[in-house]
Parts: sequence; C-alpha cells; structure tokens
Amino acid sequence: MENKEKTTSSALKEKYNRFRTHLRRSWINVQLHLQIKEILKEKCKDNDYANKIVTDCKSPVGADNQENIRLRGKSLLGFVESKKGAGTEWALEWTLASSIALFEAFISDTAAIAYLSDPERFLLGEMNQNSTDRENYKVSEIIIKSNSREEALEKIVEEKLRSIFYGNPIDAFIKYNKDCTSHRDGKLRLKLNNILNNNCKIELKLYAEMVGRRNAIVHNAGIIDSKYVREVGVKRLSLGDKVKINDTYLFDSLKALDTIAKFYIEQVFCTIGIDEKPKNAKL
Repeated sequence: MENKEKTTSSALKEKYNRFRTHLRRSWINVQLHLQIKEILKEKCKDNDYANKIVTDCKSPVGADNQENIRLRGKSLLGFVESKKGAGTEWALEWTLASSIALFEAFISDTAAIAYLSDPERFLLGEMNQNSTDRENYKVSEIIIKSNSREEALEKIVEEKLRSIFYGNPIDAFIKYNKDCTSHRDGKLRLKLNNILNNNCKIELKLYAEMVGRRNAIVHNAGIIDSKYVREVGVKRLSLGDKVKINDTYLFDSLKALDTIAKFYIEQVFCTIGIDEKPKNAKL
C-alpha cells in the first residue's frame, strides 16, 4: 500500500472508530442516568440526605439571585425524575439528537477524506456530473479567491457537503424512485446504493424517522406537525401529539446508525480503491 493510501486508510479508520466509541458512550450515559436515578431514590429514603444540600455550584445561566445552584437531595431527585429537567425523557431525547449529529459529522468527515484522496475523480468527474450552473459558479469563485490548490479543494469539498443532508436524509446515500422499486447512487456519489439497499434498507428507513423525531424535538418542542407527518410518513400519529422516545427505541436507533456506518465505510474503502475492510476495533 502506497503512503497516500495508508494515510487515507488511517484517517478513515480513525474517524470510524471514534464515531463508534462516541455512539457507545452515548448509550452508556443513558444507562448511567437511569442508575443515578435509582441510587438517589434509595438515598433519599434517609431524611438527613433528602434534606441535605448535596449540590452547590455556580450557574452559567440565571438571574442575579440565581448565581449559585443549590439543591437538596430530594430536590436533586425531583430534577432527575422531571420531564422538564434532567429526567429520563430529556436524556433520551438529547441522546437521540446528539447521536444523529455525530453520525452526520462522521459521514461528512469521511466523505471529505474520500474526495480529497482523488480530487480529479470526485470533484471534477463523478460528483460534478449533475452540478447546477449556480454550483459551478460557486466552485469557480472559490478557485479564484483561494490562495492555493489545497485551500481551494478543501473549500470545494466543504461546499459540496454543506447541504448533503437537506431534504430526505436517505437521499445522501441512495435515491429511490417514488414506489421504491428502483434506486440509484445518492448525493454523496460514493456508489453506496447497492450495498445499503441490500443490507440496510430497514435501518435507513428508521434513520429517516429518527431525523424527523429529532427535528420535531429540536424545532417544535417535540410536537408533531404536518411537516413531521409529511417527512416521516407515519399515519398512526395525530397532529399535536408529542413524539415519544423510550430506551428500546433509542437502542434500536443507535444500532441502526452503527449498521449503516459499517456498510457505508466498507463501500467508501472499495470506491476509492483501497483493498481492505476496516475492522470493528475494541471500544
């Protein structure tokens, strides 16, 4: 393996292992939260602990009279159990949103590594086939304003990946026709459609649903609106309902992201011409 291939291979493996480590830690944090709640319940059976100040720290946010956060044992338990505070529901929602962000950052970072490993092929060839006049103008502008070839290439890749997850998130990987009977390569242009369709069709559908839930949580306080129903296509839900996330749904969601990542990174190696498969390292 040549030095350039080794560098690219190492960079891709490092991104993949880091993503899986963070995904695993996200699930551990949820389990830790559940354990803390049970421990606090037991400790608060002791009235001395329940009424003792157990948290006393500065607050980064608050009014003048809220400079410090001071919580007694029973108040801390109430906060951990609260849906509005650090309760289980909040922990599950936060973990879902942060895990999707981790996944999309992993995809963008590794796609950038792949593109820069062979710019002539990915930026001037396969990726550029369906570029619009506006996109071509933007690329020309970047080239003119950049101080070096390396700077120009990095900015072009950044521009190409900027909107990769806009719209239907599955389209980044694979483009289906309306009745899903045929498909072609997605917006990433890394020849992912066959391997993902054959191995991750269910996981990709769940990923799209996860993104819809994440968007509802982040942008609409978790309330289902017409945009959510249109994007996700879940008929059994009613407008105005609140999306629900339990630990089973979160477990399945993180497992789906890990599965998609596995087949995605294998195909990236294949597409750029590196004859090896990244191994699932011990995390």
